[in-house]
Amino acid sequence: MGLHVGAVMRNLLASLAVVGTWAGCAPSAPSGDGDADGLANSAEAWLGSDPADPDSDDDGLLDGEEVGLGTLWLDPDSDDDGYSDRDEHYEGTDPLDPESVIYQGGWPYYFEKTGLKGGTEFAVGERFANLALVDQFGDVVSLWDFYNEDRYVIFDFCAEWPGRICDDLSRWVAGERGAIYADWVAVAEAVDVGALYWITLLVEDENYAPVDEQDVVEWADDHPHDRVPTLADSNFEAISFTDLTYYPYLVLLSPDLEVHTISSDYTTVLDAAEVVLTPNVGIR
Repeated sequence: MGLHVGAVMRNLLASLAVVGTWAGCAPSAPSGDGDADGLANSAEAWLGSDPADPDSDDDGLLDGEEVGLGTLWLDPDSDDDGYSDRDEHYEGTDPLDPESVIYQGGWPYYFEKTGLKGGTEFAVGERFANLALVDQFGDVVSLWDFYNEDRYVIFDFCAEWPGRICDDLSRWVAGERGAIYADWVAVAEAVDVGALYWITLLVEDENYAPVDEQDVVEWADDHPHDRVPTLADSNFEAISFTDLTYYPYLVLLSPDLEVHTISSDYTTVLDAAEVVLTPNVGIR
């Protein structure tokens, strides 16, 4: 739908000489273009876009750019894949193909992350490092893409070797709600409904060696949860940043990715998460 309509509009408007010059999808303003978005006022009236708003659907692309790209100027996500047209265009995925996405797992994406500061010190009140780690789908995930306004984040550092603790914790998150973690059911429910981001960072395999991409695929398969990315800390980047030496280790981050709670006892972090999440459970 988006491709067909966008292509037709682009060709029609170009033939009517109401679209500016397209050089790298950056329009020049034609005459009578009150909002300087690359579309003449008469064209905007016909298209239904706002002649006083250069970005009628607030997706970060000018209306004229959208016509040039073939995306929908009144829909911020033309292919309904969960990523805005601007974000997909910037990352090089196809904003007109729902199978072409930034992250196959559907993880969030934060366009403004390059403007964030910090990430150099592991301490309460400091922003966690912007590491780029491979997930179970083979995508390289930027941790700062989880920056948001209202959802806390838990990083779960785990390994394949420390008895069954890491395995049991990941199975609990995945839905096997045994009595051992019954005190923190609100945390698990928050993960289920998307009110809390839970990110598993797999560090070492059963032989104490660094994990590889296949290890995270197998871990995710054994502990399936649609909302939980499993990331490979294959080069010990996360461990080097935190200086951790044991597992499981949980870190609670505030929505702006500043460290909220760290403790040698992972249950203390679960307690803290339950406290901050209680008002937010039910957010979808």
